[in-house]
Amino acid sequence: MVQENGLHKDDIAEVSIVQSETMPGQGMNYTPQSPLAARLSTPFAVSLGLQDGGVSLERFTEDTLADPEINEIMSRIKIDSSTQLAEEHPNTVASIVDIKTRDGRSFSGKQIFAKGDPNNRMTAIEIEDKFRKLSVPILGKEKVTQVTSKINNLQEIQDLDEITQILR
Repeated sequence: MVQENGLHKDDIAEVSIVQSETMPGQGMNYTPQSPLAARLSTPFAVSLGLQDGGVSLERFTEDTLADPEINEIMSRIKIDSSTQLAEEHPNTVASIVDIKTRDGRSFSGKQIFAKGDPNNRMTAIEIEDKFRKLSVPILGKEKVTQVTSKINNLQEIQDLDEITQILR
């Protein structure tokens, strides 16, 4: 919604999120004490997304935890859970998001299935981008480029060992 409506983090007065209650309190941590806790914190992840225009794994660091701007944005995020939403959409991570801007505009949206779920598939470009972001720090850019090239031309590969050799 933020990108679709050309919003900037400074435009936003409040983000209200009602999420499906799968476990009481899940995702509601406003004071994560570690990068892992931050990854599981809806307010932190949303704040990071508003600040950066997206969320990436490498941003969940001790430095980011201490970022006063992230904490200021987090103060504008309100999280609630709903057993009714969980009952209406079982086995999902359903959420309803309402955004209020400082100039009085409002935006609302509902997300039933997480990105990557079979009911909300990622595009081939999104899959490749995610693979690159997660694998370059481990394999290096050159190997990742080689692997993605092989996978994108999988029909031409005679032996999958061509891919596994790159990964060694």
